[in-house]
Amino acid sequence: MSFLGDPAIGFLMMNAMAHLILGQTRTRFLAPFGYSAAANIAYAILCMLSALTIFHLQYGVTAIFSNWIILGGLCLWMLFLIIGRLLISLFRGV
Repeated sequence: MSFLGDPAIGFLMMNAMAHLILGQTRTRFLAPFGYSAAANIAYAILCMLSALTIFHLQYGVTAIFSNWIILGGLCLWMLFLIIGRLLISLFRGV
């Protein structure tokens, strides 16, 4: 299962980051839910939840705290989800 699960987890996490950034910068980019920023953010959340679900099924919830790559990716994604708009507004004029 790890042969298929690990690449799927990595792909879904990186796809979630890309769609989150595109959604917060309001870049028109096709997501399965449409072209809008909200569609990209919704798809990013779906991708991250899917990656975490596969990780949970394969390794268990407690393994997140011992896998620094997954934990780092999740923390970075959550930070950008929370303060991404602020960062974009601060640096848009630069």
